[in-house]
Amino acid sequence: MSYLIQRMQKREEDSTRKGVDSFFTFPYMGSTEFEFGALPKSLVAIRKKKNWYTMDTIPNIKSHDGLSLYLYCDAEKRSGIEKEVVHLSKSRYNDTKEMVYLHERLYEPKHLGTSDFCGWWAIDEHWVLILGRKNSDNFLQGVLDG
Repeated sequence: MSYLIQRMQKREEDSTRKGVDSFFTFPYMGSTEFEFGALPKSLVAIRKKKNWYTMDTIPNIKSHDGLSLYLYCDAEKRSGIEKEVVHLSKSRYNDTKEMVYLHERLYEPKHLGTSDFCGWWAIDEHWVLILGRKNSDNFLQGVLDG
């Protein structure tokens, strides 16, 4: 199970930034585990194995506004990660360091503050969830361009 899941928000495209940062922002999570280079280290790990990674939808999970949930991960680990994602999506409270808000973003349109979330990055396990096709395409471009 992933313990450190970083929430992501869409950024207005920014040509002054490169890679994933040109499309997404990463809100402060409130714990030092998310600081000190954890996200860049995870990105390096993903880029090293990008030939083994795939991006595809999670079956039977769509947001209240009709967006598909995409998983970018090592193809060999996909089955186990999908099970974890289903668990994360069904509950408000999970065994993660900080609140994930995946359930709220997917199924509770009036939950304050969660409508901006479009991604969840498991920085300790090196997989990423992205909500919506355009966001998933932008994430892939960011990984490949960086």
